[in-house]
Amino acid sequence: MSDDKSNDNPNFIQLNPILSENLHDNYNSLDDSKLPLSQLIPKIILQRGSFVNLTEEDLLREIEEHERQNEQHANGWDSPSMNFDNPEIMDETSNNINSMKSKDQNSQSNFFQQKEAAIDSIHSALNESSLSLDFVSLLLSSVRPTIASTSMSPHLKQHVKLGSLSNDRVHGVKNGVRQEQQIDKDKVSRIGRGWKLESLEKSSTSLRNASARLSEEILKERRFWNEMIDVVNSNEILVKISTKSFQEIGVKYGFGDCGSNYHDKGVGLLKKNKVTGELYFERLNSIPSTTNQPNDNLPKVLKVKLYSKSKNEDTIDNQQQQQKQHYTRNHNNSNGNNSGNGGKLVLLGETDIKEKVKKFKKKYNEEKSDIVLQISKARFFLFEEELFYQLLKEATTLISLQVSIESNRIIIDLYDYVIELEAVPVPNDDNEDDFEENPAKLHYF
Repeated sequence: MSDDKSNDNPNFIQLNPILSENLHDNYNSLDDSKLPLSQLIPKIILQRGSFVNLTEEDLLREIEEHERQNEQHANGWDSPSMNFDNPEIMDETSNNINSMKSKDQNSQSNFFQQKEAAIDSIHSALNESSLSLDFVSLLLSSVRPTIASTSMSPHLKQHVKLGSLSNDRVHGVKNGVRQEQQIDKDKVSRIGRGWKLESLEKSSTSLRNASARLSEEILKERRFWNEMIDVVNSNEILVKISTKSFQEIGVKYGFGDCGSNYHDKGVGLLKKNKVTGELYFERLNSIPSTTNQPNDNLPKVLKVKLYSKSKNEDTIDNQQQQQKQHYTRNHNNSNGNNSGNGGKLVLLGETDIKEKVKKFKKKYNEEKSDIVLQISKARFFLFEEELFYQLLKEATTLISLQVSIESNRIIIDLYDYVIELEAVPVPNDDNEDDFEENPAKLHYF
């Protein structure tokens, strides 16, 4: 390939300019003295061999031989025996000289032509190997892009994207039969069918589980929102309450909007049970008990007892004793108003807490849902607690009027009668028998 072509194409690799530039000008000259040293030394090595085998005797012998040939040549031309007047001899001599010159010129031109052809072949081989390397690098870039980019030419990197060429195996076919060893198609197909069946089974199981889970979540959501609708339909006031992490739905069941100064403002949270999806109620402002008494955290109701003062227990009518269960205890008036030494109090009547709670439960169980019952129950017990709180607050201003406060009770002395107000905890349904009055218990004032 010529030098002009190599300069025009950027993919060609240029050889040493010694071998390609001014090729004819350097080698057509017969005078070696005009050659530069960088060209003369390679030419001498090519003709004579390595300088290791060159000796001084060989050089002297060659010089003598060259001088002798020159002398013979000079003598041949200048010899008097040469007859220059003979035209035949002159023509033959000129023909010999011309033939020798033409042979030398032909051999040199053939040499330069062959050398130029060899250089072109080298150029072509280098270019083809470079193209082959680029092709292999581009093919490898789809699998190993980092390694392939190191052997890829800059021209190819600039115009072709890495990984844009891929390959696949093509089996040779001869007379409709593959040349490679026959594969057991039945075994492969059975394995493939087994994998497909296993994948389909796993997919169906996952879909069934997802469907069951979604159905369960739908039932939970439906249960939650149905109960929320029941709360809205019962005319309860719903509010938005901000907690530590997020906002929740609250309900107002107390009397804070009516100017109440009780510590419990009657605000609760409506929360969702993550397991069942049911809506449940939780009081927000309830204050835990500071004592270790088990009944302190139970809801309380107001209980009123009416006692009659009597110096002699025998004056009480026997019929009245059979109709009413009464409690007797020694009377020591803490206010200083003694009804007499050894005086006793006879219970005339008291609030039936058990019946009161049963009526409340019966009323709301028949008319409202469970979540509405929880809110109504919280409102009922909050009213009872706040009522006793207001009575205690009022009793502190009536101490001079025979009103005393002892522990969790308010005692009002009315000369012949004594009224006792007390906040009684309501036990669980399993302990409702505690409401039964035990005559063996004595209440001392």
